[in-house]
Amino acid sequence: MSEENKGYDFTGLSADEDFDSFLESIRRDLGEAPSPRAASRPRPAAPVEPAEPEPEPVEPEPAEPEPEPEPRPVRKPRSTRPAESVQQPEPKRERSAAPKRRDAEPRPAAKAAPARERSARPEPQQPQKSARRSAPDIKWGPPPEEKKGRRSAPDEPPRRSGFARALILYTVVLVVAAVAVMAVLWKYLEAYEFTRPENVMSQFEQMADEQYWETAITSSFAVTPSEFETKSQLEDELCLSLLRDGKMTYVKDEVYTDAAPVYLVSVNGVELCRVYMSPQAGGEAGFGLQYMSINKVELLADFIAPKARSITITAPVGATVTVNGIAVSESYLSDAAPDTSYLPELEQNATDLLCCYEIANIYGTVEIAGTAANGDTLVAEKSDENGAVFALPEGELSYTIYAPAGATVSVNGVELDENYKKTGEDTTLSLFEGLENYGAAPEMEAWEVGGLHQTPEITAADESGTALSAPYLQDGVYVFQPAADEELAASQQQYAETFYNLYAAFEANRDDKLDTNYYNILPYMYGGTPLGTRLASEYSSRQPSGGVAAGSYDSVEVTGFVPYGDNLYTCTVLLYNDDELAGSCAVAFIKASGKWYAAATVEYAVE
Repeated sequence: MSEENKGYDFTGLSADEDFDSFLESIRRDLGEAPSPRAASRPRPAAPVEPAEPEPEPVEPEPAEPEPEPEPRPVRKPRSTRPAESVQQPEPKRERSAAPKRRDAEPRPAAKAAPARERSARPEPQQPQKSARRSAPDIKWGPPPEEKKGRRSAPDEPPRRSGFARALILYTVVLVVAAVAVMAVLWKYLEAYEFTRPENVMSQFEQMADEQYWETAITSSFAVTPSEFETKSQLEDELCLSLLRDGKMTYVKDEVYTDAAPVYLVSVNGVELCRVYMSPQAGGEAGFGLQYMSINKVELLADFIAPKARSITITAPVGATVTVNGIAVSESYLSDAAPDTSYLPELEQNATDLLCCYEIANIYGTVEIAGTAANGDTLVAEKSDENGAVFALPEGELSYTIYAPAGATVSVNGVELDENYKKTGEDTTLSLFEGLENYGAAPEMEAWEVGGLHQTPEITAADESGTALSAPYLQDGVYVFQPAADEELAASQQQYAETFYNLYAAFEANRDDKLDTNYYNILPYMYGGTPLGTRLASEYSSRQPSGGVAAGSYDSVEVTGFVPYGDNLYTCTVLLYNDDELAGSCAVAFIKASGKWYAAATVEYAVE
């Protein structure tokens, strides 16, 4: 191409894009600057960014001819510069290396090239490219995926929309408001907690130590103790020990109001006091709340003035009783019946062996002790806050009882069971010794009772319920014989009484007439019997044995006539002084040659 063509712009002379590309490649080969490319028509409103340096052009493949667009008006040639500028040769533009494409950065849109300073030499016009390019294999921009990656590159952050800005602003405002609300709520809860009456009660519980309560109770305790207790002892036992060892709890009292709270305080279930509260002067805590303070602590009357009680003590007569180590005097003896529930089984009616003490104005726990008359320590069968019962110590009296087999024996009205029976022991009544030829002695069973304090009342009955004859003693043993025979008693009563009076006169050597008394009794005696042999020996020695029969008695009763066959019977002589049984004598009679003779006697005294 000649120099004449330099400075002319052929762009736009052809609507064919391939032709425009061809002209532009020729211009680059000649070292001229490429003419600015016309903006494509599909995006007229988008701003045009500077075009990146294009790579080496590739020969376009021939394309099918397209219908030519309407001819565009030819641009007028730009005004020429002064001659001086035209004569100067235009410096060649060095071709810069194409920058490396970044996969993650989108290709910026083409912008309008800034206007160059025009020289005096008119620039050649380049023909405009057609809307269709002829090099489909050349990608001048990254694919949509690459463009998407390039937009999120850190060196060029995406621009936020207005909605995002509004959302961020709304979130910040909401967070600030929430923090402010939480701060106010925190302040309110803190003020609410410290103004609650429960908080004041918790502080009161920590403040009220033992010294506090000791001062309060000592000044308010209203008790007048007896001689067995002291005021300081009661304060410590009834009040301070409870506070010292117990757990304090409190509940709203029935008169509780929000303006004037009242709490009922208890320790281990024992009501202690009432705590009254009121708002503090100038104690506003904000939010309409006020601090509370205690204005009165009222000790309850049942706590500082407990009710007195009486204690009752049952003890054996003659025993020494102490309460808290202090002896109980006879002034505390009561007319009330003693507790007999712990008397021995066989002495339930021995109430005269016990006495009763009654002591009033007792408040605390007392220690009750007892000592028997012989110095032995008594054991309390029952002891509680209302008193104590001391049982009788074990008695020293014991008895053995013989009764016919099958009979029932009772002691002081209590029928003896099998536990009192002595098994494997046979006995032969001395009254029947040497009289075996005249009758058979009854089969006897032995019973034994002990630990009694008084002489018991002993009775027996046969299998039919008939009472047996009064017992007599044989070597310290009570002996019961079978039931009496009324018909025999009627025929022998007078005879037996006469014999006994003569026998007693001889044994007592009445009027010092030993010979007379002996000869008076001989008609009632039978030789060879135990009684006849003994009296003959006493008469020979001139020393009557005396015994129970020699005593002086107010009255004599002969009873209990019991037959043992046709030739033997026994009877019992009861001796009384002042209507009290003082002794007895059992007499056995045998029948010989049709006549009854006294054959044996057994005597015993009742102590």
